[in-house]
This record gives sequence, C-alpha cells and structure tokens, in this order.
Amino acid sequence: MSFSTISVIGLGYIGLPTAAAFASRQKRVVGVDVNQHAVETINRGEIHIVEPDLASVVKTAVEQGYLSATTTPVEADAYLIAVPTPFKDRHEPDMVFVESAAKIYCADVKERLAGDPRVHFAGRVDRTDGRVAGGDAPGS
Repeated sequence: MSFSTISVIGLGYIGLPTAAAFASRQKRVVGVDVNQHAVETINRGEIHIVEPDLASVVKTAVEQGYLSATTTPVEADAYLIAVPTPFKDRHEPDMVFVESAAKIYCADVKERLAGDPRVHFAGRVDRTDGRVAGGDAPGS
C-alpha cells in the first residue's frame, strides 16, 4: 500500500524525526502540533528540539515541499499519533495526551474522510523508574 500524504500528530522527539524520515523518502508529510512556535519553526526549515543531524533533514524536506506543519488537523491517507505517554503513579501510562489527540483529530477529520485511512500510534515514555541497564543485576 502506498500513501501519498501522511499526517504526523505530535512533532516532538518521536513525531518530528519520524515525519522527517518519511519526507526524506519523498512522501508528502503534514505534521500537526498544538505548539504554534514548533509549527512556525518547522515551516522555516528549522527544528525546536535537540536531535543530532535532524536539522539538515528537516531543512531539505521543507525546501523540497515534502514537509510542512500546522496546528489544524488535515486530511491524509495515513495518520501517526506521536504524543507523550508519561507515567502516572504505580508506573501506569497516562494516556491523556493520546486520548485527547485521538478525540480531537477523529472528530475533525471523520466528517471529511473518504475511504479507509490508516491510523498508527507511536509512544514515548518521558521518565525512567531509576533502573539502569546492568545495574539491577544480582551482585551489582
């Protein structure tokens, strides 16, 4: 299956690199974020996060017309929701950002959609529980 337009909802540390990767493969990508500053920065071909080598990929993708950003949901062939999923008490994921993005996006796009769009979720855990790889092994 081939997608002509991909919408990435959430342009942080997961969403922006993912959007840039799709755009670098000459796919039309529209990123959506609630952060107006992030949207404006991306549309200038710059980045608002610290990520090695990402700035040049975003700049090229924007200049070539494969990547743009907006605060308003858009119609696309595929949707990727990439918003934070921090932990609540007892190490349970807080799904409020995912639920909010899905509700807002689905309500706005549902009436305009034709066909069978694909929606995928990409999550990120923002903090650790204090464990360190190899540091919790017996005898360490």
